[in-house]
Amino acid sequence: MTRTEQQRAQALAGIQFKVLAQVFPVLRHDALKPLSNAKLTIVLLEKSIAKGTILDPAAPPFVNDLDGMLDESVETIRLLNTWFQDEGRRADAHEILLECRKLAFSHLLLSGKKVQLQTLPHAASVSQSAARYVLMAWLIHAIQSLPERGILDIRQTTAAQIEAVILPAPAEHNGREPRPDTSQPLPMEEVELVAQCYGWQVRRNDQGWTISLPTEDLANPTPSGNHS
Repeated sequence: MTRTEQQRAQALAGIQFKVLAQVFPVLRHDALKPLSNAKLTIVLLEKSIAKGTILDPAAPPFVNDLDGMLDESVETIRLLNTWFQDEGRRADAHEILLECRKLAFSHLLLSGKKVQLQTLPHAASVSQSAARYVLMAWLIHAIQSLPERGILDIRQTTAAQIEAVILPAPAEHNGREPRPDTSQPLPMEEVELVAQCYGWQVRRNDQGWTISLPTEDLANPTPSGNHS
């Protein structure tokens, strides 16, 4: 690896760490929620045993629910590892966009901004690891670039291209004042670097952004269901 390639790899790792730092609170919450529910179930079970309200000691209530919660937590933590390590998984580009919008929940909630995602009729199967970082980096940047209470409308224009348009804030006001965004800025240059490293292309235009998928992924189209 040349010195230039090393510097590029280091820059990419730094940007990915910045992206992960911004979405990790949501990832952590998803992983801990089943464990918190399981802990509450154990407390209720202990109280039932202490009060003698369990009629059949061999099959106390909540046990099946407890097993399900623990299984869910194990699965969530296992999937969390895919953010740290590329396991070669592939996923629908639309599903990854939905995941990224969910992970941007805190950005949207505090700012009063909105991301609306249209169904992608020709969504391609893409590398999950690469697409997560490209699309999440871009989405964080896009949300930070939106005007107050602005709307980001995302739709697919061709099998190879996704367009995102900035829409003005709605006329009606819910009365809640948006809080200032204190998240670490993610400039367009860093979004472009992540995209280029993975064969994507993200371009800014007058209306918003144009995202071009890697050409090798266009041979793997996957049907997309209806999402909102």
